[in-house]
Amino acid sequence: MNLVTCMTGAGLGAGLMYLLDPDQGSTRRRAASSRVADLAGQADSVVQNVADDVRSHASRMMSGDFSDVTQGWNEALQRGGWSPSARALMGLAGGGMLIYGMTQEFPTACIIGTLGLVLIGEAIADVGVGDVTDASRRVVRQAKNVARQAGDMVPSMTERTQTAMSPP
Repeated sequence: MNLVTCMTGAGLGAGLMYLLDPDQGSTRRRAASSRVADLAGQADSVVQNVADDVRSHASRMMSGDFSDVTQGWNEALQRGGWSPSARALMGLAGGGMLIYGMTQEFPTACIIGTLGLVLIGEAIADVGVGDVTDASRRVVRQAKNVARQAGDMVPSMTERTQTAMSPP
């Protein structure tokens, strides 16, 4: 028997045992049902938000107003804050690129797959280039502070060591 098949069967068996437990099973099933209903409500809200955003962008573009697209791209690239429809499209495009990259040979697969992961990450995190550069500056500043504090500690540690090692 294949190890993956065996582990899958064991996992499904443990899950069924957990849910069909005579003592706590009904409570666990109610909690799981409630959680699934909550997640379905959240997913419906997200889909509705994306649909409203797409409708809004489409109506502005149909009226000839493309400033939303050109200005929005530049601002979102710098500061994040992509619209829900743009994030959904980025996630879908990134997923498609990742899957397509998996079907390719070595150099192409790495490039397309990495770009797909970047798009998926941007769709999830919604950060801009400015956020990333600011984060790197903060890390460098913090590292300098730690190095400075460590440097300040060295002389006092040296004095304590010399005092402890000197004969009485």
